[in-house]
Amino acid sequence: MIINEVNSLLNRICSISFRDGDKLVVLSGEHDFYGVAKLRVKEKSAFVITNIPKNQDLSEPALKDIRDLKLKETEESFLGKWDVADPETVELFQSLISISSVVIDTVIVHGGKRTIIFRYHDTDQQKVSAILLAPKKFSMFQVNLMAENAALKHYRDFLPENFQLNYYELTMSVPPSSMDIKGDYVIATFGNNWYREVKYLLNDNIQAVYYEKSNLISRPKELTSISDRDRIYEMTFRNPLVSYVFDKTTEKLVAILGMLHSMIGKNFTMGMIIPSCVANEFHGIIAELAGSFPDWKINLTHASEIL
Repeated sequence: MIINEVNSLLNRICSISFRDGDKLVVLSGEHDFYGVAKLRVKEKSAFVITNIPKNQDLSEPALKDIRDLKLKETEESFLGKWDVADPETVELFQSLISISSVVIDTVIVHGGKRTIIFRYHDTDQQKVSAILLAPKKFSMFQVNLMAENAALKHYRDFLPENFQLNYYELTMSVPPSSMDIKGDYVIATFGNNWYREVKYLLNDNIQAVYYEKSNLISRPKELTSISDRDRIYEMTFRNPLVSYVFDKTTEKLVAILGMLHSMIGKNFTMGMIIPSCVANEFHGIIAELAGSFPDWKINLTHASEIL
């Protein structure tokens, strides 16, 4: 599985938490429930897609206040999307993702706090530290963990105990029409033997961290070196399948927490992490994906819970 291959290549992990004025953050403190969110950035703003599982102790007052937010309610969860209103929070998010190696894994809302879990490479340690040590206007800002990222277990340690995650992999064969060696600077740079993790989508450009498995073919101006030693780089790309998944998960209010890709020859694999409480909605999205891109011959090859 791709997740086992790339999780620790970003060799540092960090968890930070703080309070801001977000309405759901405030309610999570009043009623002691949790939700998990995925950040989406825009040029000067950000929004979050939040999933609140129902398999937790939600009191009647909590249910009333959550429903007053006009979230979409399903059998297993409450689903919502709204802008991040606090400018200090937006600035923190944008500062973190501006660091080449930072990949934000998830944002947790719990106990009146917002917790951000992210991984990065040790070459960016000074940049990460500078952001965390800069003066903050937040209440209760703290660093919960900053350590070597040795295993996926660290990621699980900062999720609520009964919160479940699912991991899926789709494998497909890239059609000849999409193997544009001259026009695609990803192929022109890395060839067809690499891993990558999606950082974020901005307009039509998708920012990603690349793990190069052979040798660089070229060094275009779009390429940023994170670690030549470990052969890790940052670069944007465009891909209609990935954009489709981003668009549909936003439309269906599914917080897709991680997206990983591998390319070996013409074989392309897409790994995705989601909250288990939105598995039904997510399955509908990947079924639509397979139907919308028949030339790619998409196969679902793995589905499991992350323990």
